[in-house]
Amino acid sequence: MNPVRSLVLVILAAVSATACDGGTEPRVPGPWEVTTIRVVRGAGQQGRPGETLPDSVAIEALTEDGLPVPEVRVDWFVHHREKPEVLGCVNGGFGERTVTDRRGRSSVVVTLGPEVGEYTLQADPITNLPVPTVFASFEAVADGVGQ
Repeated sequence: MNPVRSLVLVILAAVSATACDGGTEPRVPGPWEVTTIRVVRGAGQQGRPGETLPDSVAIEALTEDGLPVPEVRVDWFVHHREKPEVLGCVNGGFGERTVTDRRGRSSVVVTLGPEVGEYTLQADPITNLPVPTVFASFEAVADGVGQ
């Protein structure tokens, strides 16, 4: 066999082997590795009491090394800052559970409660750890303008 042709066949075999095994798969962290939950969209909005905020709110679940964590269950709650008994709605209910996507993100639509004032939206990751983990929160304001 021609030495050049033999070399070409060896190179093609090596390239094919690399392509078939897909190389090294990226590490996908498990939900128990969440160390940070941060708001990535929708913070600092204002609206009227009882109305839905104009933009959805999204969080991102990350490991200590900054890797996104998929499949994290997140509980969401919204309540008046000074009157915790006054609730707003998340995705149409008083509490909602979502799951982060492959990018470690999850989002909800928030409706403010019926009273003027500051509302806190809290996103709590469910990580099966024996101690509470970090959570994300942000405040929206029901300003009463236009009532």
